[in-house]
Amino acid sequence: MFEAFLTTRRGFVDCITLSRYDYLEWIVADQTQKDKLKYWLEKKSGFLLYDIEDTCFYTFSKLVDESTKQYCINGSKTLSAPFNNTQLISNLIAALLRQQLSKHYKQHLNQNIFIVETVNLYPFHLLKAIEFNIEVFPSGHYLIHILPVSKIVGSISPINKAYISNLKTTNKTNSNINEMEFSLVNVEKFYRKKIDLLDKELTKKLDDILKDNANFIATFDYHFLANYSPEIFEKVTENTSKNLKNAIKFINPVLDNFNLPEFLKLSKEKYFKVNVLELETKNNLLVGSQSENVTLHSKTQTKFGLRLEYTRNDIAADELIIIFLKKENLIEQINQFTLPITLKAKVEQQEGWKHPYITKLFTDQNDIHTKSNVQSASFYNGIYRPVSNWNILPIVFDDLNITMFKELVASFNKGSENFNILPPLMVDKNTAINPEEVQNIIRTQINKTMIAIFCKYQLPKDFFELIKNWKFQIYQGDTSDNKQNRAKLSNFVCKCLEKLGGIVAAIADTHLEDNGYFIGIDLGHTTHGEEKFSNLATVIFDNRGLLIGNHIVKKIPRKENLIESHCITAFKKLAGILTKNTLQQPKCIVIHRDGKLHSADIISLTNAVSNVWGKIKIDIVEIIKSGFPVIAMKNEKGIAINPLSGSSYQDNEHKYSILATNIQAEEHSAVINPIIIKHKFGSTDFNKIVDQVYWFTKVYTNNLYNSTRLPATTLKANNIVGTSGKGHQPTYLG
Repeated sequence: MFEAFLTTRRGFVDCITLSRYDYLEWIVADQTQKDKLKYWLEKKSGFLLYDIEDTCFYTFSKLVDESTKQYCINGSKTLSAPFNNTQLISNLIAALLRQQLSKHYKQHLNQNIFIVETVNLYPFHLLKAIEFNIEVFPSGHYLIHILPVSKIVGSISPINKAYISNLKTTNKTNSNINEMEFSLVNVEKFYRKKIDLLDKELTKKLDDILKDNANFIATFDYHFLANYSPEIFEKVTENTSKNLKNAIKFINPVLDNFNLPEFLKLSKEKYFKVNVLELETKNNLLVGSQSENVTLHSKTQTKFGLRLEYTRNDIAADELIIIFLKKENLIEQINQFTLPITLKAKVEQQEGWKHPYITKLFTDQNDIHTKSNVQSASFYNGIYRPVSNWNILPIVFDDLNITMFKELVASFNKGSENFNILPPLMVDKNTAINPEEVQNIIRTQINKTMIAIFCKYQLPKDFFELIKNWKFQIYQGDTSDNKQNRAKLSNFVCKCLEKLGGIVAAIADTHLEDNGYFIGIDLGHTTHGEEKFSNLATVIFDNRGLLIGNHIVKKIPRKENLIESHCITAFKKLAGILTKNTLQQPKCIVIHRDGKLHSADIISLTNAVSNVWGKIKIDIVEIIKSGFPVIAMKNEKGIAINPLSGSSYQDNEHKYSILATNIQAEEHSAVINPIIIKHKFGSTDFNKIVDQVYWFTKVYTNNLYNSTRLPATTLKANNIVGTSGKGHQPTYLG
C-alpha cells in the first residue's frame, strides 16, 4: 500500500432542507393546465428541483417568488442520510457547480465541460477544457472528479453551408478514404446529426439540417483531422499532450473555483489523498509449462536410488534413458503406478548431469500449468491451451523472411500435437495470388489449414475477396530479428493460435468454484440512419476466465435500461451453451455491466437469473470507463508519476474503486485512464470483486506485454454488440 492523490474534491452532506410549493386549486382541477405547469417546471423553469408530484413540487432552495398565480410555498421538509435517490443529490451538486464555474469559464454545450483556453487552428478551434463528474453515496459522502479534456469544433458558430463547402474544397485527405464523418450539434436542443464530408448528397442533406436558421456547431474527432490535414492534426496533438505533470498543472488553478454552499460541506483540500493497493504482486495467470510426455518403462530399487528407465516421447521416443532417483517424494509418487505408463513430466538437464532427469510428475491437469503475473511468460512455457491438428500456410509478399515466425510458433505452441507450418507460398508484390493454387495446397492436407499472410505494405481490398473463404490473419511490417519486431510477431503468433482455438493464459484464482461463472453485458444503440434499436450482448466465462460463448439479442426497442424479458432470453441462450459444452449450470454468477446501471436494472438482472437458474448467488458490478480523475503518486523527488498497473484506490465502505489497468500510457508519462468499479449487488467481499476485474484485464488482451483497459467480460461484450452494418476486415498491425 502507498499514498497517491486524485484530482478530486470531496465533501459530505448529512441533510438537505427542501421547500414545498403547492399547486393552486384551479391548477389541480384542470389536468391540462397541470400538465403544462409540470412540463414548464421540468424543462424550462431552471429551478433546482428535487421532485414534481401530482399536487406539489419540491425545490432544493427557496424561490425568489414564493407565491404566483399557479403555486405557493407551503413549508419544508428535511432529507437526511442515508439517501435513497443519490442521483437527485448529484444533480443538485452539478447544477450548483455549473452556476459557479460559469462565472469564470464558458460551458461547452449542456455538458459538465468548461473551456479554459481556445487555440485557433483555422478552420478549427481546439478547446482545452476540464470536465467534472460527481459520485454521491447513500451515506452523504460525495466525490467530484476533475479531468482535463479537449474538444475540436468549427472555427465559426453557428455553422453555415459556406463553411462546410470550404472544408470540402480544402480537404487534403488521401484518395483511398471512403468517408470523413463529423457531427453537427444543435446548441438549443442539443441533438446531433452525423455528416460525411465525402457524401455525394451532402448539399441536399445540409439544406434539410440547416433550414430555418437552425443553430448548429460542428464537432470533429482526431480521425477526421488526421485525414483532413496532417499538419493541423500534428498541431492539435502538440496542444493536447496528456503529459501527467502538464495535466496537473492545467487543472490546479481551476480547482480553486470549485465552491459550493456550506450545507454541502465541500472539503478545503484541493486534492484527495488516498491509500492505493497493488494487485499485481501475486502470480495469478496460468500459462503453459515446460512439461512433456514421458513413458516410464521399468523401475528397480537399488542402493544408489530408484533405477528408472524412461523415454522422452516428444523429443527422442527411441532413446531409452536410465537414471537413479533419490528424491523421496518423487520415488513415492512413481511407486504408486503400474509400469509402463505415460505421464506429463518436467525434465531438466543441468551442468554436470550425465542424463536429463525427471524433476516433477504431473498427475493433476491443473498442476501442469505455470503461474505468472504476465502473459509473456507463455514464450518460455507455452500458451495455456496449445493448438493441435492444424496447419498454417504462410503466404509471403516482398521476400520477407519468416524464420522468426516459425521459431516463435514453436515457443508459444509447446505441447501441441500434429501441428505443422507448411512450406510458404512466395508471391511477388505485383502478382495476383492464384486462389486455385492455394486451394490445391489446402485440399491435399489432412489437417484443417489457416492462412498467415506476411506483407510490408497494406494490401489492396480486392485481395481479400480471393481468400475470404478461408480462416486467415495478416501481419503487416518488417520481419527482421530485433526486439521490436520480435514483440510484434509474438503478438501475431498468439493471435493466430487464438483464432485456431488456442488460449494464451487463464486465471489461477478468481475466487469462484467450478460451478461459478462470469457474465459480461453491454447494450449497443444505433447511431446511424433513422432506424432506432438496441442490441443486448452477453458473454459467459468460466471460473478460470476462459470464454465459453456469447449471445446477442438483436434489434430490441432502443432504451438505456435493461429489460427483464430480454435478459431472460439472453441467459437462456447462455444456459444452452453450457449444456451443449457439457458444463454444469451455475450456482454462482458475477455479472459485469459495461456502463451505468439504472435503478431498475438490478431487479431485471436478478429476476432474469432466478428465472433461468433459480435462487443462486449473484453479484452485479458496474464497470465505468469515463468520469474518472487523474490518479498520481509522487516519487522520492516529489515529482508526480503514474501508479503501476494493478494500483487500486478502494473505498470498501461504499464498494467503490478506481483501478489502474492499462500501463501503455505510463510508458510515455501520459495521464492513465483508469476504470471505475462499483459493486452494486451481492455479498462477495469487495476486495475479491476488484481482484476479479483486474485479472480479467490480463486475459484475451491481443497483446502479451500490456493489459487491456477493460476486463475481458465487458470488452468481449462491447466488441460484439455493434449495431452498425459496416463490415470489418481483420488485419494485424502489431
